[in-house]
Amino acid sequence: MTTEKPHPSRAKIKESVDKATLRVTIASTLVAVLAAAAALWSGYEAHKARVDDERPFLAVDVKPKPPEEFIPAAPTLHTEIVAYGKSPARKLQINCVTFLHNSSEDVPWHTPNNFVKLTFPFLLPARSIAIGCPLRKDDRKDLYPNFIEMGIVQYEDDQQTHYTTPFCFNFIVTNNGPEQIRECLDSRGLPDLR
Repeated sequence: MTTEKPHPSRAKIKESVDKATLRVTIASTLVAVLAAAAALWSGYEAHKARVDDERPFLAVDVKPKPPEEFIPAAPTLHTEIVAYGKSPARKLQINCVTFLHNSSEDVPWHTPNNFVKLTFPFLLPARSIAIGCPLRKDDRKDLYPNFIEMGIVQYEDDQQTHYTTPFCFNFIVTNNGPEQIRECLDSRGLPDLR
């Protein structure tokens, strides 16, 4: 005699199918939510990259003054603020100073209010502005061949996001003009590039 296994009732089969359908629906919804979140994140990153690509960027270029502008025993740098990027920089504010560099005193950047302050309403892309960072008053009477020029350029974009470009250059003056121009080896307390 064979014994037959009881068949599950229709209600149990339906319950089993409903549970499986619910699991698939939950899993599908979760995958769709994760895909939407990934798409939103990707869109945000693309937007941020576009904004960064189109933002103004200002750099500070320093080169020797031409021989006809050379003044003995004075800083002989020609300093320019150069605009890179694809949009104009607005509300430029430049604080800078040139000072004698010797081992007995290093001027840090903690007192920018004592330095010259220049302002410009805007600077268009691929344009530049020549600036003069004056010799610190205490150093005008001394003749010393080693100078530091440092400062910050602050500006904003069309959305009023603020940016800062610090700069610091060390240069040695000879009777014929600057012999060496190089970036400072330390930050001297200048703010970070932003």
